[in-house]
Amino acid sequence: MNLPQITAYLENLRSSLKKLRITEDFCEKLIDSVEIRIYSLLRHWNEISFRKGILAVGHEEGCFYEPAAKLEVKCFVVVTIRNSLFETLQSDQYQTTGLKHPLCDKEIKAFTKNAILYFNKLDFEALSRQLANDTHEDFYQNIVSKYPASWAALQRLWTSSKKIGYPAVPCMPAVIQELSFDNPDYNNEKRLLTVAKLDGMDPTIDDGLKGTLRRLQSGQIQVLYVGSFKHLSRNFEKLMRVMEFVLTNGSAFVTVNYFIQNGYIEKRPEILRAAHGEEEFLQQLHRKDRLGANHQKVIQSLIE
Repeated sequence: MNLPQITAYLENLRSSLKKLRITEDFCEKLIDSVEIRIYSLLRHWNEISFRKGILAVGHEEGCFYEPAAKLEVKCFVVVTIRNSLFETLQSDQYQTTGLKHPLCDKEIKAFTKNAILYFNKLDFEALSRQLANDTHEDFYQNIVSKYPASWAALQRLWTSSKKIGYPAVPCMPAVIQELSFDNPDYNNEKRLLTVAKLDGMDPTIDDGLKGTLRRLQSGQIQVLYVGSFKHLSRNFEKLMRVMEFVLTNGSAFVTVNYFIQNGYIEKRPEILRAAHGEEEFLQQLHRKDRLGANHQKVIQSLIE
């Protein structure tokens, strides 16, 4: 079923996108990508653990979105809209959408602000109850069911605890075997912090990342560090896939805000905004106050 409140938002979004003169084909693909994310998350909204797990991916951004609104709504906008094909409009692949230049930060903020103002007025719990028999693709459920270690971690990130212990999830060999390491540059350690020039929604695991994962698998390194979830990818399945590989190899997945192992998490008491640019990235590395011991050790090693 289609909810009139969601249909109204999508039509408004379509109208705004057409003013940018992107191609009709890409416009519809973008709308579809937003729609399946919205309906999937709303379907599970009243399942608190599920809701918190998905919203955790957007926490490092949503905390700092404007205007003032419920935090869950701002994180909802991150994961369902910002982390959709909308990303292509401001990526290196913007020309594939028909744009003559990528969207600037001001233009992006206009879209996210409008979405926050719209969704902040809705009763998500009531909408969720109407979707008991929804027939839309269950986007999030289809992905999280494949990556149990990553999903177990995400479902615990929203808690207020600084340190979180929980039963480790058994390794899934199929996930590890799925990754291939064809001709990566295994020895170039500088590629640990290299950002591949890919669309943020591209599922590709580039050679630099493959090399890092290969070194991790062989025990040469014990940690995959990225500035924030979005700095690895806005593609939800790619994020889950890489995290699953890291966690089930007995290693740690670390951002400036989180230290995540299979069965153990340390989190920064006050979330730092996902960094914009190298200068802010480096500044955040020196924010070691109140970090857990393992988290602080990783950050210190990066500084050194």
